[in-house]
Amino acid sequence: MFKNTLSVDTFRGLKLVGKSKILPGAYLAGGTALALRLGHRRSVDLDFFTRKKFNEQIVVRRLKKLGKFKEKTVDWQTVMGSLFGVSFSLFYFEYPLVGKTDQFEGVAIASLKDIAAMKLRAIGDRGTKRDFVDLFFLAKEMRLAEVFQLYHKKFGGLTEQKYHLWRALNYFEDADKDVLPKMFRPVEWSQVKRFFNGEVKKLAAELKLTRG
Repeated sequence: MFKNTLSVDTFRGLKLVGKSKILPGAYLAGGTALALRLGHRRSVDLDFFTRKKFNEQIVVRRLKKLGKFKEKTVDWQTVMGSLFGVSFSLFYFEYPLVGKTDQFEGVAIASLKDIAAMKLRAIGDRGTKRDFVDLFFLAKEMRLAEVFQLYHKKFGGLTEQKYHLWRALNYFEDADKDVLPKMFRPVEWSQVKRFFNGEVKKLAAELKLTRG
C-alpha cells in the first residue's frame, strides 16, 4: 500500500480507527482507498461503508473517544464529520462487495473492482475531476468494458443505466471547474479527457450502443 499518498492526519485517523476496531464490518473505499492501492495521487478523505446496520450515536461517541472528532451530519445510517480535521464518513451501503478487501493498519481496504464500480457510478451521478482521474488510472488495470460489468455485478440495472453511464464518461462540464489533485503519477487533465473521448467510441461497439 502507498501510505505516502495520505496526509499525516489522514494516516493518523486511519490508523486509530483500525486499532480501535470501532467500525466492525466497515471498509474504506473512495479516492483514499484507491490512492493507497495505486499510489497515483494525494487523497485525504476517510470514506467508510458497511453492509451492517449501526447505531449512529454509539459510533459518534466512540469516534470522539479516539480524538478530535466533530460531527457534521448524523442521520439514519449516516455519520459525517471530521477526524483530526480530515473529512470522515460512514454510510450503510447495502450493495455487495465484488472483490476481496485487503487489510492495512487494521482497516479493510476495498478492492480495485469495487472502487471501479463505485467510481463509474459517481461519474454517472456528477463526475468530479478526481473521479475521472481515478477511473483513468483504474483503466490501466482493467478495461472499461469490464468496469461496466462490475457496475452491474455490484449495483445491478446496467441495461437501464449503461447508455447514461456511457454518455457521462465524456461529459466534463462540471469536472472542468475542479482543481486537479496533487499527483504522484503525473497526468494532465487534457490527457484524461482525450482518453475518455477515445474510449467512448470503442465502448459504443462493445456495449452495443448508438448515440441518441
